[in-house]
Amino acid sequence: MEQKPKLLQSVSNALTILEVLGQHQEIGIADLSRQLGLAKSTVHRLITTLEAHDFAAQNPETGKYHLGLKTVVVAGQALDLMDIRPLIRPILVKLRDKTNETAHLVVRHGNKALFIDKASSSNSIRMDSHVGWQAPLHCTATGKVILAYMPKPEQTQLLQQLELKAYTSNTYTDPSKLAAELEAIKKQGWSCDNEEIELGLYCLAAPIFDRNNELEAAISISGPVTRVKDHANLIEAVKVAARESSAVLGCKQP
Repeated sequence: MEQKPKLLQSVSNALTILEVLGQHQEIGIADLSRQLGLAKSTVHRLITTLEAHDFAAQNPETGKYHLGLKTVVVAGQALDLMDIRPLIRPILVKLRDKTNETAHLVVRHGNKALFIDKASSSNSIRMDSHVGWQAPLHCTATGKVILAYMPKPEQTQLLQQLELKAYTSNTYTDPSKLAAELEAIKKQGWSCDNEEIELGLYCLAAPIFDRNNELEAAISISGPVTRVKDHANLIEAVKVAARESSAVLGCKQP
């Protein structure tokens, strides 16, 4: 039989206090004591220790306590270190199931769009892709999302550096026309690849934002142009998946 690890009760109690503080705008020692079933003196010692390390703070007017700034710092650091793939994976699969098209999760990697996760369509005719593929930014739906939502000075500089190679007759090879396309993408909140990297292939993508409302990744679906192009329901499905993904990453933007 597996033995349970021995826990430090004082640490467990302190962590429970943090959880309770997170559920209230502010709370007093007496209420904490009742909720935790601990003596007021014990609660006072624990919360004083948390306060000394900025994990708790006291309102001088009411004498009650709330979470301290250090909790925000630690939570932010945890989010920054977190691999987003396990968090977004359920949404990616749901998007695939809803649209029956291959769904991708993509991040920027230098001057490329890096495909870091994929949920494959069950259709016999589907996009041939793989995790780890590094695609051009200028002619993929996810790549254009990445370009559209980067800071303007960085975008301008990058457009001057990128080789706008023509993969098909639909590929943007003129920097000014691509810049106009990126402006339109940012206004409408989604992007498409209209046979720009491969004839017959159509992709839809939308941005995923992090807790600082900055671009973290892009989510997309890809399939034959005959199945994906000009379908408002598919555009909406991708946008919904992007919003859900952003919320999972802590983005408060509607």
